[in-house]
Amino acid sequence: MDITGAIFDCDGTLLDSMPYWNSLFPRVAARHGIEASKEEYAFLESLSLLEGCRMLHGRFGIGEGPEELFEEHLSLALDFYEHDVRPFAGVRGFLETLAAAGIPLIVASSTPKRAVRRALELHGLGRFFCDIVTSEDTGYRDKEHPDIYLEALRRLGTGKKTTWVFEDAPFAARTAQDEGFPVVALLNDHDGRDPVYMREHSDILVTSYAELSLERLQSVPARMGRCM
Repeated sequence: MDITGAIFDCDGTLLDSMPYWNSLFPRVAARHGIEASKEEYAFLESLSLLEGCRMLHGRFGIGEGPEELFEEHLSLALDFYEHDVRPFAGVRGFLETLAAAGIPLIVASSTPKRAVRRALELHGLGRFFCDIVTSEDTGYRDKEHPDIYLEALRRLGTGKKTTWVFEDAPFAARTAQDEGFPVVALLNDHDGRDPVYMREHSDILVTSYAELSLERLQSVPARMGRCM
C-alpha cells in the first residue's frame, strides 16, 4: 500500500503521557474535596478536556464554572509536559523516516491545542508536523466520531485509503478504521489496553516504534482491514 500521509494522536501515541492523564481528573477533584477512584473517571477518556470539565462541574459543582476548571487542569498539564513526560522510544527516528520520504504528517488530538503545541515544542517533535488538529477545531466532537480525522485529512490533502492513522486508544482506532483509514495501533505494557480489541481494530499492531518501518506500512495490502 502506498502511504501519502499520516495522522498521529499525541498522548499515548507520541508521548508516554496516559498514566498522567488518567490520574488528572481525580487529582483535581481531590483538590476540591471530592474523592473518587481513577476507574470512576474512565468514561471521560474519549472526551475533550473542556467537555470533561463540563461534566465534572455539572456532576460535582467543582469550580465556579467549566472554563475555570478547564484552566486549572490545563495549567497542571502544561507543567507535566515540561517536567515529566517523555516521547516513546523510537518516535523521533520513525518520524524522521517518514519526513525524509516526503510524507506529510499531522497531529489529531483531543488534548487542548495549547498543550499539544507546547508538548511537541518541548520535545523537539513540532518540526515534523505541518499542523495540529484538536477537538477545538471540530466543535468538541470526540474520537467516538470521525470528524477530527476527516479535518486532519482535509488539511493534509491526501487520500483516505493511503493516509495512516496512528492511535493508542481502542475507541479511536475503531473510529478511524470504520471511517476507512488504515490504522496502526500502539500498545504498551502500562496503559491497560485490550490487545485483542486493538488487534481487531487495526491493520498493524505494535508494542514499540522499533517494530515500525516505512517498508512495513507499504507491505500492507490496500484495505486489508486486519492487523499484521
